[in-house]
Amino acid sequence: MEMSSSECVDLNVACQVLAKSAAVRALVKQSVGAARFSDALLLMQEGTLEGDLGADLHGLLVDAIRNDAMDIWSGVISHPHDDYPIQVKEFHGVFWVWAMEYDPVGYFLSRQDAVTYASSNWDVSEGEQ
Repeated sequence: MEMSSSECVDLNVACQVLAKSAAVRALVKQSVGAARFSDALLLMQEGTLEGDLGADLHGLLVDAIRNDAMDIWSGVISHPHDDYPIQVKEFHGVFWVWAMEYDPVGYFLSRQDAVTYASSNWDVSEGEQ
């Protein structure tokens, strides 16, 4: 994920927020197993997804954020020949901006930071809020 905003954080920082969610902890426990769960939770709380376990967590969390995030804001990026949808998505306190034809830029720790990023980086007409 490309980082291009001072409000963006990487997954190491975002996982510290995710570690507070009972649903995310249950997902991690189910994925890594009870024997490795304490170590996995510690890596998340410290924000250091290192080693084999960290790599496993990285993949799990990226997939969960991408696949299970809820749409919380939408708009349209206006271009001369076409318009493209843009959305802010949220997964247990971590937010990210999805825009067609653009790579994700990073994670945000507040809805407002994500919406502000989307609005300030593209000519966006707001949809749902």
